[in-house]
Amino acid sequence: MDCFFPPGKENYPVGSSEVKSESAASLQPQTSVTSLPTGSPGPKRSGTTGNTLKKWLTSPVRRLSHGKGDNTNAKKPNNKQRKRDGRKSVELGPPHQDSTEERGRRGVNSGGEEEAEDEPHTPLPPPMEIIKDPSAQEEKTPEPGSFPVLGSVTPSDQTPRDPETEQKNKAMRGRMFVLNEMVQTERDYVKDLGVIVEGFMRRIVDKGVPEDMTGKDKIVFGNIHQIYDWHKEFFLCELEKCLQDHDRLAELFIKHERRLHMYVIYCQNKPRSEFVVAEYDGFFEEVQQEVNSRLSISDYLIKPIQRITKYQLLLKDFLKYSTKAGLDCKEIEKAVELMSLVPKQCNDMMNLGRLQGYEGKLTAQGKLLQQDTFFVTEQDSGVLSRSKERRVFLFEQIVIFSELLRKGSSTPGYQFKKSIKVSYLSMEEHVESDPCKFVLSCRGSSERLTLQAANIDIKKEWVQSIRELLDLQINFLTALQNPQEYQKKESGGSLSRQLSNSSRSSSSHPSTPLKPSTTPNGSPAHNPNKHVEEELDEGECNGLSSVLVTQDYNAVKEDEICVVVGEKVQILASNQQNMCLVYRPANSQSPAAEGWVPGHVLSSTR
Repeated sequence: MDCFFPPGKENYPVGSSEVKSESAASLQPQTSVTSLPTGSPGPKRSGTTGNTLKKWLTSPVRRLSHGKGDNTNAKKPNNKQRKRDGRKSVELGPPHQDSTEERGRRGVNSGGEEEAEDEPHTPLPPPMEIIKDPSAQEEKTPEPGSFPVLGSVTPSDQTPRDPETEQKNKAMRGRMFVLNEMVQTERDYVKDLGVIVEGFMRRIVDKGVPEDMTGKDKIVFGNIHQIYDWHKEFFLCELEKCLQDHDRLAELFIKHERRLHMYVIYCQNKPRSEFVVAEYDGFFEEVQQEVNSRLSISDYLIKPIQRITKYQLLLKDFLKYSTKAGLDCKEIEKAVELMSLVPKQCNDMMNLGRLQGYEGKLTAQGKLLQQDTFFVTEQDSGVLSRSKERRVFLFEQIVIFSELLRKGSSTPGYQFKKSIKVSYLSMEEHVESDPCKFVLSCRGSSERLTLQAANIDIKKEWVQSIRELLDLQINFLTALQNPQEYQKKESGGSLSRQLSNSSRSSSSHPSTPLKPSTTPNGSPAHNPNKHVEEELDEGECNGLSSVLVTQDYNAVKEDEICVVVGEKVQILASNQQNMCLVYRPANSQSPAAEGWVPGHVLSSTR
């Protein structure tokens, strides 16, 4: 070891500028291994050995003092100088020509660890070269015969998705979402109805009601038990089937549109229900606590009205997604139209539920077709009254005139004034003095009522509705009196061809020829019952048609009646659903009754 480290030269001051000269002077006179050329392995082993010893002897001390004191300040310029030297070495020659002494000095100064930044910047081989400009790399064209690089496939090389298919799939997912929402909300709705029927109603029966409330509990709930039974036992199951067959949904609402009329009856009773609940609010709060209900009875009683409105909104969404999916939407459009009318009828009947003074049964008058406010002038025996504001309700069987009470209130009331049965109704469509006026009169009476609408559109709607209603009634009565000829007319037989020139068609129902009568002022009057009345004069009373019941029928709604084969009933009216309002005289088995039955269970008596 003495040949490598002569005595007196073991301790070199680290960082001193004399290190290089002293080490060089001590190594040059030697004729042993140290006298070999710089590029020979000898000096490299000597330098490596020295660096290794320095690493083990001085590295811990150097690391503790690293970055402190003057040594750190002395190293900084040397580091910068070495970086500059390193850059120059790359330019002047190969990196392996560094001297052994230079490497030794670097090892001592760095504590035996060479810094990576001191290494010369050797260019990387082509496969590992860093791509600085990706766009330029993509523009390079591959050489002939070379394999394509998988990572270089651009989005334009991939197969694009069909936007129409994407839109259709998205629309179909939307349809499914709407259908799932309808089914889930239906389940929740049935549970809420169950709270009313199984909770509140049952508890009230067990608890009993205050003495002054006797009989009023039925007014509170109306026909909600009927609604609950139908939804629980039938409608919910049918909706769940639609999850597997989406096309069943529209058909379901169209087929049972008449059944949903029970909501109209419920809404008609709602104003009276609210009045009773408010009057006995303390009693119903006690019942709420006893059934452990979070919501009040009023919150539950409003849910049927909210639900019938929800159907309309969900069906509109279902139609929207079906249209986007490019499906046939005729049936869905029809279902949306029907379910848009039901909430309107419910709202109308809630207003009608506030009608006071009418002695008849409104549920036996058929659907409420129109309601609006008119200025009405009455004329009786040539005497004209002044014009009065009236709220007029057009049912399938009657026209009701009422006076508006509490005008401007959010819950207006109406006072009954007069009515005209449709079976006795005549209409004059035009009045010369005003295009917004038309005339209604009662057959057999000299009284004429002139109605002035707010605008021409309202007048047209009313005239159209009344015309269709009268034509429909005449068609049905004619069919009962002469069914064979009516069938020929419906099938395009000779009777239809004979009457085609004189008949006036309706927008939605076929009509029979009418003989217009002339009113005192010379304008034509729409009196469709005149020729039917002549046919029914003999053997019939009050112009009513007597028919036989051909098959048994059990009532399924509160405004219907039960009939038995062989019974004789009188037809009072009919509607667009082929339902007949009949009067059944009293017999030995049942009292007299009036209500609706299907037209197919009746047959005319000849």
